[in-house]
Amino acid sequence: MTPSFLSLDHDVTMLSAFKTPAKARYFFEVKDQSDIAKLKEARDFAVDNHLPIVYLGSGTNCLFAFDMFEGLIVKNMLKGWEIQESDTGRKLRAYTAELISPISTGLFKLHNNPLFLPWVGLPGTVGGAVAGNAGCFGLEVSQVLESVEVLNLVTGEIDNLTTDKLQFAYRESKLKGNPDTFVISATFDLERLFPENEFMTKTPEEMQQIRRSKQPPGLSC
Repeated sequence: MTPSFLSLDHDVTMLSAFKTPAKARYFFEVKDQSDIAKLKEARDFAVDNHLPIVYLGSGTNCLFAFDMFEGLIVKNMLKGWEIQESDTGRKLRAYTAELISPISTGLFKLHNNPLFLPWVGLPGTVGGAVAGNAGCFGLEVSQVLESVEVLNLVTGEIDNLTTDKLQFAYRESKLKGNPDTFVISATFDLERLFPENEFMTKTPEEMQQIRRSKQPPGLSC
C-alpha cells in the first residue's frame, strides 16, 4: 500500500536548476522532525516495489532528463542554522537544506566570523557540500566539519558521525551516493584558524567579485 503522505504524479519542474519539465511518480518533501520519522517508511516502500530513489537538495547541479520519473523523489527542505557554545568553543549547526552562501555571509556580518568567506557565492546546500566535500579558494568542508547527524534509512536509527568516519577525499565522502543514509544536519567548528588564507580577509562583496572574475556565469550539471 502506498503511504498516504506520498504525493502522486508530482510536478518537479521547478526543483532543478535547469527547470526541465518533469514529474515524479512518487514525491515526498521533508520539512520538519515529523517528516524525518516518515523517511524510513518512504524508503521501504520504494525498495519493496523496486523503485529508484533520488534525494534532492537545491537541485543546483541537476537536469531532469525524463518526462516522468518512475520512482520516488525525496526533496529535503530542512532549514535553519544557529551558533552553539560548547566546552570546545563555538560551533555552527546547520540543517542540510540551508544554502551554503547565505550562511557564509551571515557568519561574517552577524557574528564577525570570516571562516566561511571563501564559500560566498558557492552554489548548493549544506547537505550537498558535506556529501561532496565541497570547497573553493583554499577551504574544504573536511577541514572545518566536526560531525553530521544522520538517519540510517535501513534501521531507522539516528546517529552522529564524526569527520574521521566519513572517508573524505577530493569531492568525495562516504555519504555521497549512499542511498541508505540521510543527512539531517551538520556541525562545524568555528574556532579553526587559517591565517594563510587571504580570502578570509575579504568582505562578502569582494568575494562575489573574485568569484565572478574567475568562474563563468550560468548553469552546470
